Amino acid sequence: MHDTNCPSECSCFLRYNQSITIVDCRGANLSFVPDSVPKGLIDMWLQNNNISILNFIPYFNNVRQLYMSSNRLREIKDNVFSEMKNLKFLKVDDNFLGYLPKTIGSLNLDEMYIDHNPLLCDCNSLWLKYWMWNNILALKRLEDITCKSFDGIEKFLQVPDEKFTCVNNFAKSFVAEILGTLFGIAAMCLLTIAIVFWQSIKVLLYFKFGFHPFDRQSNEDYETIDITFVYSKMYEDFIKEKSKILQKFVVCYTTKHFVPGYLWDTNIRNAVHHSKYVLILLTDDIEANIINSTYAACEQKFEKRIDFLLGFIKTKRNIDEFKVNEGFKRYFKLHQKLKPYSMLFWENLSYKLASCKDRIWKENDIELNQNIEEQLFCESNLRDTESNCEAYDACVCYLDED
Repeated sequence: MHDTNCPSECSCFLRYNQSITIVDCRGANLSFVPDSVPKGLIDMWLQNNNISILNFIPYFNNVRQLYMSSNRLREIKDNVFSEMKNLKFLKVDDNFLGYLPKTIGSLNLDEMYIDHNPLLCDCNSLWLKYWMWNNILALKRLEDITCKSFDGIEKFLQVPDEKFTCVNNFAKSFVAEILGTLFGIAAMCLLTIAIVFWQSIKVLLYFKFGFHPFDRQSNEDYETIDITFVYSKMYEDFIKEKSKILQKFVVCYTTKHFVPGYLWDTNIRNAVHHSKYVLILLTDDIEANIINSTYAACEQKFEKRIDFLLGFIKTKRNIDEFKVNEGFKRYFKLHQKLKPYSMLFWENLSYKLASCKDRIWKENDIELNQNIEEQLFCESNLRDTESNCEAYDACVCYLDED
């Protein structure tokens, strides 16, 4: 048969009933399907060529047989089978197909060969298993239709549904699980760090941004002193140097603000009464009676502010080695929240002082002598000493003739 539309590499024949044209391109070393063929129904024989990709061509609407066995087919485009309403016989066996397009499900085939292809049994081909069962009468050489699963090469129809899983999906799922786990661990680590270093975080927020919404405390109107420092004379310069960070607070220094002429106990009780906090600098040379009297004066404040009395150890001795009141030792161990050896001790102290409500007092506006209401002296003769002097802090006794 001679037809101008017959591909030059192929031979064209009319079947006996003159209604179907055979386009025989077998072994023609073709890399592509011919673009044109004679009109009418076509039986397209393309076996033993080098065609790797099958694209849709308009005359495919008239193809009754499509034989492409023993090519190099790696892919059949999705739209190839969508318009092939006349296709009854399909051979794509002995190729390199990993998947078949889902549009093959629209075909009504009488005979089909898909064996000897490296089909994959994964999440993208489970539908093919069901389609094969529904078209099992049209499928030829069922025993030779195999696929590759996690367990190796298996007969397609015998692979359990649960094995049709995707490596990529598994990898994505695995990666997602790993990332989720890592994120969870990171979140837990951050939470743990935040809990462990919460105090330091609050202090740094306060110093960096002036941010202080936490740990707010109330104070009494008579508590006009933010903190009183108790220390030995030898460490006066040390205290004043370290406390420079507290410039915006009202600070009472025992060597500067205690009123001369009054007993230590009187001064410390008065300072404690008007202070929000008291800090003792524990050094080798500080006298035990200074510590004991300070602790005694502070006890009345513990009910309202349990950490009212603070301690800063500047010695190699621990608290048990100080020969002081046992009550003070227990208090120091239980309620010393500011760690003396912390790098942020003074910053923490500043943060603690800022926790109290806003003050109206000017810096170091301290007049302790105005607050002391105790009388130093009284006059009495020896006969009235026992009855009258109990109301005074000190009694001077003398004879009438004196």
